[in-house]
Amino acid sequence: MRHARRFLLVAPSEMSTGEAVTLMSMAQDLERGGASCTFITSEGARRYIEPGFPDRLQTLGGSLRENQRLWTQAIEQSRPDAIIFADYPLLFFSSGSVPLADDAWVGALERTGAALFTLDHLGYAQRQRIVAFGPPHMTFGMEVTPALPPNMEVLLPCPINDPEPVPGRRGRPFRCEVAPEISEMQRLAVRARYLDDEQGLLVLHTAPGWAVHLARDLGLPHYRFLSELLAEMLAGLKRQVVVVSVHAEGLLAPVHISGFRAINVPPMPPDEFERLIAASDLMLTDNAISVSLGKAVSLGVPCALLANGSGITELQERRGEPGARWACAIEQVRPGAIFPWEVFPIWNRDDLDHLGFGDEHAFRRCTARLETFGGDSTRARLVELLGGGPVRKSTDDARREYMRRLAELPTASQIVATALA
Repeated sequence: MRHARRFLLVAPSEMSTGEAVTLMSMAQDLERGGASCTFITSEGARRYIEPGFPDRLQTLGGSLRENQRLWTQAIEQSRPDAIIFADYPLLFFSSGSVPLADDAWVGALERTGAALFTLDHLGYAQRQRIVAFGPPHMTFGMEVTPALPPNMEVLLPCPINDPEPVPGRRGRPFRCEVAPEISEMQRLAVRARYLDDEQGLLVLHTAPGWAVHLARDLGLPHYRFLSELLAEMLAGLKRQVVVVSVHAEGLLAPVHISGFRAINVPPMPPDEFERLIAASDLMLTDNAISVSLGKAVSLGVPCALLANGSGITELQERRGEPGARWACAIEQVRPGAIFPWEVFPIWNRDDLDHLGFGDEHAFRRCTARLETFGGDSTRARLVELLGGGPVRKSTDDARREYMRRLAELPTASQIVATALA
């Protein structure tokens, strides 16, 4: 009788949570199909995976040799039929992931006899290339994505990838588990934690941990100004607005002014976070390709990207306008702090085009793009997004089409079974 397939799943990133959440969801789907899963993770990824797999998880630390010892031990104990990385190229970046990979380790990996897979969230596994991190005038670092082992297959999680075939793209798209809808009673209970008035608007703000750390290292003061900027931006909605920001470091100044309140809450388990997303009226982020944004899209929650398409010279010419004055204030605190971005603070439009996530990408069309310093025009777009205007219609249409195509994809367990066959 054939044994249940054994999978070893690897989440090496120390600060990015999206890959870990996708991997945990994938493991749950594999186990529903009868497989057995064990994990090797960074300490940062552990807290997202441990609730679902507390007894089948090893954590890697800061020592390359100790990590390689634990890796060899895990291979011997689990004897995996397949190893799945989220995402393999991250192991070769100079920072942000646990030390594990070197030439000897890569050679041993190819000799395990296990089928090899990597998820590809952001296009790193498509080909070898240089990826810059940080605005061009203060580039924080550059990484070279590695060549994949010749027998490694690429799997494309959707969201956030495009479900349709893309010319020249490597890999097989699969459908991530859609976050479950919540009952009206659950929705009201979540909202009651934050809203004094059920008629108010609950806005969820998210920022990835790596972005916050990088902004701090670059001396960028944006988050110091964000509460007041959001208060001005959301004033056009003419309803009580509560912005809830989920982050370990408390990003928003906790303000409570007429019609607007900003609250910081610590990170929470994935299922609780999904309920918060589902109960929200709007999700705001400055990361165009956030995995959390994919959760919101799948739940039908309106999503908005806080981007910036202007340089400081243009914004200084409009310094008397709402919005632009905040850019000038930020620039005054830290010269060079204002620059174009679609993923703050590392990538602009050209960078996302380079990675295959340009403006016309199917997933990105599900999100309303807002100019962070756009003042009146940004407020007008928010009114349309939350009031059923053209912005809401275009993003809703894009979301429905994206989810329709998503529903036609195989699940994680189906795509892996096909590849192994």
